[in-house]
Amino acid sequence: GIGGRLAQATEVGFLEGSGTLDFLTGQTEIHAQSRVPFDPANGGWGVGQISGVFNIANGSNGAVVGKLEGSLDFRLFNANVPLAPTSGSWTTLGKKRTGGGFVGAALVPFPCALGLGFCYLELDSNGNPTGGITPLVANEFNKHGVPVAKFLFTLFQ
Repeated sequence: GIGGRLAQATEVGFLEGSGTLDFLTGQTEIHAQSRVPFDPANGGWGVGQISGVFNIANGSNGAVVGKLEGSLDFRLFNANVPLAPTSGSWTTLGKKRTGGGFVGAALVPFPCALGLGFCYLELDSNGNPTGGITPLVANEFNKHGVPVAKFLFTLFQ
C-alpha cells in the first residue's frame, strides 16, 4: 500500500546574506512541514512537498518575514545516503517583496560506527557528500533525546 511521512519542523540558526541578499542576514527561525509519499511497490520513499514560513531578525533593519515552497526528495535516502535533497522558491512579504530559489539538503542522523552515538554525513560547499561524518552535539537532539534532522540550504535570486 501507499503511505507517507508527515513532518513538522522548526529550524533555528544564523543566515548570512551577501550581495543583493545582504538584507537577509540575521538570526533565523523557520517553521516548515513536509509530506513525503512511501510506496514499497515502487521502491520506497518518493518526492514530497515542503512548505513553510521564515523570520529573520536583522538588527536595526527590523525583521524580514517570508515563505518557502518546494520539494523534498527521499528517493536516494538509505543507510549509505542519509540525506534528502530539497529545492524550491522563497518570497519575502511586506512592502519590499522579493524572492528567488533555494537548494539544500535535509541531513538525517544515523548511528555512528562502534556505538559512538549519532552522526550526520558531511557535505562540501556544493552540497555533495565528502565521505566524512560529524557526531551530533547536545542541541541536535529533541527534549526526548531523539536525534533530529538538520537542514542546510542556500537562497539565491
